[in-house]
Amino acid sequence: MKLIEKFRHKFKGYGVQDSEVVVHIYEGIVILQDIGVGTSVTNSVEILVKEISELKKLDKVRWFEIYPYYDKELVEIKFNYNEMSEVFSLPKWEIVKEKELLLITQTINHETENERGAKEGNLDAKGKS
Repeated sequence: MKLIEKFRHKFKGYGVQDSEVVVHIYEGIVILQDIGVGTSVTNSVEILVKEISELKKLDKVRWFEIYPYYDKELVEIKFNYNEMSEVFSLPKWEIVKEKELLLITQTINHETENERGAKEGNLDAKGKS
């Protein structure tokens, strides 16, 4: 599965807290990577999905979240969607077991470890010691 776009998205958690998430877009799939800045992905997921859907003009994609600094598991988020009000609601989370998606999880976790190591001075930007 090929990565189409990866970017940082700034948002207001709880409407007031400066927050950020890393967004990974693949064909038909969007992964919200919590990076520990502000409000968590879990607590802001309905807002994030609406903002990113509008920003990138996404329709009928699967949504996932990952916390590479914590449990490292990829979790799919399913919503009720009201087309009239354009509101995502009642999210439900389910741990992913699909092999192709688990490979994406490994890539994100590996990149995160490399970035952390580079910040701590243990690795260069390419992850080499």
